[in-house]
Amino acid sequence: MWFGKKIAIFIVVLSCSFLVYGQVKVNHVIIVSIDGLRPDALGKGYSPTMDKMQNAGFVAANAYTIDPSITLPSHTSMLTGRIPEVHKVLWNSYKPEKGVVKHETCLELAKQNGLKTAFIINKKKLKHLLRPKSFNYYSLPGIHAKKVARSFAKYVDKKGLPNLTFLHFADPDRRGHVFGWMSTKYLHGVRNADLALKMVVKTITGAKKENDTVIILTADHGGFGKSHGEDIIENKQIPWIVVGDGVEKAITYENIYTYDTAATALDLLGLNVPPEWEGRVIEVSKD
Repeated sequence: MWFGKKIAIFIVVLSCSFLVYGQVKVNHVIIVSIDGLRPDALGKGYSPTMDKMQNAGFVAANAYTIDPSITLPSHTSMLTGRIPEVHKVLWNSYKPEKGVVKHETCLELAKQNGLKTAFIINKKKLKHLLRPKSFNYYSLPGIHAKKVARSFAKYVDKKGLPNLTFLHFADPDRRGHVFGWMSTKYLHGVRNADLALKMVVKTITGAKKENDTVIILTADHGGFGKSHGEDIIENKQIPWIVVGDGVEKAITYENIYTYDTAATALDLLGLNVPPEWEGRVIEVSKD
């Protein structure tokens, strides 16, 4: 099992000029974004897999998304290391006429360096992040988290574990908009995402890569009532948990932002981060 003896999971960010000597380097990083997940939704009996990760990994007590706290702009910051004022993705629906984001993503940089990447999502709007030549595998298998987890498992079974993977689980967000954030039915959506995450962990251990993998578990935004765009803490605060080989069990109280995720992921893979990125590398490994 990962949780206990040889625990391995993942999260990431860095720039060459801010290189943290001694930061662990691994061959596989998985960014898992659980759409609409509030940090205080954990520990309520619906998220045993995430709770184990939180207890075993590097946890940011003060992690925040961007303003506006909405899905597409936030994920663009998460994967490009740039703030909205720079990446200019301010809309929040699929608009094919707008094309793809103009700034390179961490997946694209990884692929340029000869690494394999995968991008598996629950929402069509995230296709705006699919820059040409940025992925070896892309899938939009449906609206449920378990479909993303199954798509990931099938690909790993055929092609092996990618070096950098982005997985998107939308269940909590969908239920939050219908039933309200922190409602029982919202928490059932959290449970669905947790079960999908458990499947991801099983896939990694089945591929025997748990000793060379780090997982970054995060979200694009929180939510309050039945929405999440207003500038309040319930919408802006997000989970940011890193677990895996060599990652320190610790809690940091410094402010961490969603655009730090891309940089951290590249650094964990031993890659340089563009110095112009607003995102910075977070040191998550043991001394």
